[in-house]
Amino acid sequence: MPETRTPMNSDYLRDYAASADANALAEGLPLTPLQKKLIGMVDEVGVQWAERAFTHDREASFPQENFNDLHRMGFFGLCVPERLGGIGADYRTYMLVATRIGYYCGATANTFNMHNANALWTSSMVDALDMTPEQRQQHEHNRSVHYARMLAGSIYAQPFS
Repeated sequence: MPETRTPMNSDYLRDYAASADANALAEGLPLTPLQKKLIGMVDEVGVQWAERAFTHDREASFPQENFNDLHRMGFFGLCVPERLGGIGADYRTYMLVATRIGYYCGATANTFNMHNANALWTSSMVDALDMTPEQRQQHEHNRSVHYARMLAGSIYAQPFS
């Protein structure tokens, strides 16, 4: 017998997600215009993601449709530096966006975290390494190739890595 569910309450979901803004502001830092814009973009598709989340959780499937949305919105470059074509989000902006994604679909937030780790966390670690000029040049070349792949739609999260 097919599963029947009550349709999602879109207003409730949006209100619930918006309550995160108050929590994010607890440290006294207002949201920047970029942060507001990015969070708003997530809210535009979030209810659809929440609807699909039940299926992905039940079937243990990858949320490909949600990643298609993320790519279309330019979020594959969320943590890619602006100089390399990305949005250039800092740690706080990334955290706010990832948290908002998680309000709608945990699987999307988790795998999106893996995707962005390649651009945000490892980048700052590698930048701190002592390299010769030749090594730094090779690294910058490799980084630009890697980020170009991310921007083009490669998903750097299991099972696609």
